[in-house]
Amino acid sequence: MQTFLEEKFISEQTKQLQPKGIIPFVDAPFAPIYTLVARPSQEVREKIRTAGQSLKKIDPHQYFYSPEQYHFTLMGDIPLVHEKEHLIKIFKETLRKNPLNIVYKGIQMNSKSAFVPIYFENDALHKFRTALREIEPSFYNYSSFLQGLDSIAWLNIVRFTRPFSPKLKDKVIQQKDIIFGAEYNLKIELYETTSLVLLPQDSKLVFSF
Repeated sequence: MQTFLEEKFISEQTKQLQPKGIIPFVDAPFAPIYTLVARPSQEVREKIRTAGQSLKKIDPHQYFYSPEQYHFTLMGDIPLVHEKEHLIKIFKETLRKNPLNIVYKGIQMNSKSAFVPIYFENDALHKFRTALREIEPSFYNYSSFLQGLDSIAWLNIVRFTRPFSPKLKDKVIQQKDIIFGAEYNLKIELYETTSLVLLPQDSKLVFSF
């Protein structure tokens, strides 16, 4: 389902990352935004939680997501100037035309987090985001930050608050090929939030698709 280039790119990030090469995470609140996310099924969430626990045993002083926070972003950083009724309408229509079938595969790392990469069938995430930007050109283009990022999503397990243990990286690499599951009927939700990690107390569910 994933392309070779996507997986190679993510794997290379993990291999090259050094403990002191992290960008420390601070969960400081920001101005409210809308964000469109997908949630894993209970079965997948439990498998990811178990994998996350194996990392927490090694390096417990990082910021670990609770299973209730697990999500991956389909379209984020949407200003509140957009009326929610309009957003709901265009998200419904675009999701109907662009089904999102996915596989959760492995654990990888970047300078900010350890995460589960989400691979989309037929480049569906890029097509979905492109279709949204044709309606609302102001929506964020992830490839403007890094080429190819528009096709990739990830579910964060841990955010790095300090240099990580080398043993944590070893454990991540050991789990790089685990298949946590595939999903063809995603639970998709629109939130208004002030939290980068979608803390329940700082996030209000607007609509479930």
